Amino acid sequence: MAALSVGLLLAGCSPGSGGTGPKRPGTPSDLGAPPSANDRPRASPTPSGPDFTVRPDRVPATSARVLRLARQVIAGPQDFGADFVRQHPFESDPRTWAVLDGVCVWQREKLPKGVLASLSQHSVLPAKGAGKGPVRVMVVVSVHADADSADQEMATTLEEVVRCPEQWLNQDERIISLLSSGAPWGRRGQETADDQIWEHGEYESDSAGGPYPYIWGSSRIGPVTVSVMVKGAKGYSEKETDDLLYSPLVKMAEAAKGELK
Repeated sequence: MAALSVGLLLAGCSPGSGGTGPKRPGTPSDLGAPPSANDRPRASPTPSGPDFTVRPDRVPATSARVLRLARQVIAGPQDFGADFVRQHPFESDPRTWAVLDGVCVWQREKLPKGVLASLSQHSVLPAKGAGKGPVRVMVVVSVHADADSADQEMATTLEEVVRCPEQWLNQDERIISLLSSGAPWGRRGQETADDQIWEHGEYESDSAGGPYPYIWGSSRIGPVTVSVMVKGAKGYSEKETDDLLYSPLVKMAEAAKGELK
């Protein structure tokens, strides 16, 4: 995974996962509706967005504080469900982030100017017998020097889907038939973040098979972007795959607000 943003990306890159080559908070009614073949219900408004102001003195000024903020915000395996565990490798080098190259392959590169840290972590819901394959998820928190840099990340993310509707996460994994949409605060019922992006498509790999449902969601809170990626698996419907994304994404957005206000 606009005037919205993102590179999301990370150790498993916007999508990838280590490789070469976005009632309890978090239910669908808390977020703007992502694009899909079906017309999902729009979100119910909740006070946020423009009513939230980032305090300049709360924006980290040192590398140690930047990384602390990212770790305070990022969701853990347990935020997806009790049975999720860390995947190996679990965490990316926060001094790098994922970049989609000219041939639509995700690569990790040093952070560009304006990006202070980009922390991504990978978790998995292990396979359950012959009927349920392993569901892999990734979360990313990127801390920028200012909101303009974070907004550019979002814009780039939207543009990348247009440029590369099929993307390689690594030599084995790829996402295909990608569609994306973005919603700034107040558009399409989106009132949880300054900007938000959704990507929908299909995930497949030589080892795991497919295609299976794929979703990516990213939200921007001032100079911080938070993202969640879910790669579906055998035995899981599109709804089940999508539902895994909501709570962790909202939790990270709220945590970012708490750190910056």
